Amino acid sequence: MVATTLRLTLVLLLLCCAVFAGEGKRSFIGIKMGYKTAESYEARQGAQLIFFDAFDNNELHTAWKPHGSIEFYESAGNLNVPVRSRKRLPKEGSLTLDKQVSAESASVDFRISQTIPLDNQSLVSSIFFTATPDSFDSLGHPASYIRFFKRSQMEFLEVKEKNSAPRLIWGRNAAVVSGKVRDIVLNIDQKNVSLIIDTEPLFSGPHGFFSVARLVPGIWISTKGQSLAGGNIVYDNAILETVHQEEAQ
Repeated sequence: MVATTLRLTLVLLLLCCAVFAGEGKRSFIGIKMGYKTAESYEARQGAQLIFFDAFDNNELHTAWKPHGSIEFYESAGNLNVPVRSRKRLPKEGSLTLDKQVSAESASVDFRISQTIPLDNQSLVSSIFFTATPDSFDSLGHPASYIRFFKRSQMEFLEVKEKNSAPRLIWGRNAAVVSGKVRDIVLNIDQKNVSLIIDTEPLFSGPHGFFSVARLVPGIWISTKGQSLAGGNIVYDNAILETVHQEEAQ
């Protein structure tokens, strides 16, 4: 009887949380994943992926799916995706959010808190918004995006649209600091994109997109062999969040 009551209480609490959360306009994805070392690419025990979406409804989602040509499946312990090559990697290794964000009347913040593992010296990360969520190139990479990424000793902010080469709009030398937690924020409106890292404004300027009415926030985690971003990457307990500007005020 007590166990049944506790179960009912837990269910009610979950339902209340879902309804309450649905009142806001935000979406985030929590990723608890990592590797024993930067080279082993073995998922740690307890790796999990949680997707919560409350932009337009009161539903609580605990599943996600990739877009377009990115199809994930495991074969003989290896992850096979339409890219040139990939080392052993858990399913959570590469993903985008399956949610469009309207940016017609408000800008959108895109945040990720990133813990750099103590044993990792060559971190590569990408954060992007793509205006065409169903469009990927022959390698499974998004055809249009605005992204921040880190390649070894450098950090970049890059923009790419269909049928055009990527445009570098900001960059700097910045070595990886092992064990450091970083808070990265991209803010995008109809004309401009701004980058803030650890509360420090680093860039603000035009992104050049003709329309950002269909923004899809996401993260891209790459291993060696991909042209999108080379090197090793580990996301440890990352939180990815988008917030409409009027909600944040």
